[in-house]
Amino acid sequence: MQRLSDEIKSGQFHTLYLIYGEEDYLRRQFRDRLKDALVPAGDTMNYASFRGSEVQVEKVIDLAETMPFFADRRVIVIEDSGLFNKDGDRLADYVREKPDSTSIIFDEGEIDKRSRLYKAVADIGMADEMARQPVPVLEKWVISMLKKEGRSIAAPDLHYFLSLTGDNMDLISNEFEKLICYTMGRDSVTRADMDAVCIRQIDDQIFRMIEEMSAHHRDSALRMFMDLMALDEKPFRLLSLITRQYNILLEAKQLELGGAGRREVSEKLPHYYTQKYIDQARHMTLREIKTALEKCVGVDESVKTGRMSGEIAIEMLVVELSTGQ
Repeated sequence: MQRLSDEIKSGQFHTLYLIYGEEDYLRRQFRDRLKDALVPAGDTMNYASFRGSEVQVEKVIDLAETMPFFADRRVIVIEDSGLFNKDGDRLADYVREKPDSTSIIFDEGEIDKRSRLYKAVADIGMADEMARQPVPVLEKWVISMLKKEGRSIAAPDLHYFLSLTGDNMDLISNEFEKLICYTMGRDSVTRADMDAVCIRQIDDQIFRMIEEMSAHHRDSALRMFMDLMALDEKPFRLLSLITRQYNILLEAKQLELGGAGRREVSEKLPHYYTQKYIDQARHMTLREIKTALEKCVGVDESVKTGRMSGEIAIEMLVVELSTGQ
């Protein structure tokens, strides 16, 4: 992110970019900043965008070969094409020989770094990942937004806010706007305000689902899983979050077994659920946590190799972990 930000500020640009990763908010922000820096507002003659898996590579190439109209460059934005996972070889060959007068910006969620297209962009252009941000970064971001709105927040309430939203910056931004509107005319935001207008988001629901799984409450854990699927969350995203939370539980358990006190564990696990993780880890054995992680890895392999669909595989995982299998 810093490299891309520095490049935008300096005005010294590559002609090929890949902005990728699971943090949609950052991808969108940097894509738009880069586009605005490369092409003047309102210049529809030299700007074009393509979106989705039906992108026609030959059409992109034909447009890229067209000289810009009374401008220094032509800009093409390609979003969520999937070309970095399959069918991107033709474009991989082309971008190495395209005219410098055409700038191409790829905006992709999931990519395969082994693909020829990724290697081409990384070799001659810039590939920048927009990953989920750590808690300290998110806290600073929320505080800076609150200051701009003339609001303040106590540290415990800030931690509580992030426990409701999780680390998805789009969700944080949406819930933040609700809080600002709800607290109009006041100079602080409190936990009571959050309880009044904020909704519990994915991380919190997965945490509670794992609690039900570890307590062997299969039916309630399955209901929570179905609720998560109803939110149109991608199975891989859910599996990633479940695996991440078990990894945090493993770290908390190992610290506890190593003699670390609650404060020391909190310092080494700077997360808005730290205290809950400590308590939950104490109610699980090290073997239980490791077994859960092993099963998560197995499910990941089964889905990626096509042996099972994502939703069915994760549902079976929830059942197995809820029944102690």
